[in-house]
Amino acid sequence: MVSAVVKTYVQRPEKVLADADYCSEANLAGLASRGVNGYAALGREGRKAMSVNPETRPQTAQMQAKLATPRVRAIYAQRKWPSEAPNGWIRNVLGFRRFNVRGQTKVSGEWNLGWFV
Repeated sequence: MVSAVVKTYVQRPEKVLADADYCSEANLAGLASRGVNGYAALGREGRKAMSVNPETRPQTAQMQAKLATPRVRAIYAQRKWPSEAPNGWIRNVLGFRRFNVRGQTKVSGEWNLGWFV
């Protein structure tokens, strides 16, 4: 993703906020090697923190220590974008799980019809 941002905007992002799905040793090492300040969740919020072996997973151990500080938790809280609530509403309350057609033009048409409302 960082490479795509650099290619599109011709500059390196200062920080990257990611959820737990993107937290891996390789991804964290890639951010560090690019000089990007990364913040990636190690698991679900409110759940018990996992134990990390710093010898086998040094990048993950560094992230765990980083996320333990109040300042970094405030930075990571910015990831909770307001679009998550409407998307959750559309999926769970309205029951809209997938489109019935393929292709951007057809999907836009189906979305505009609003059959799921």
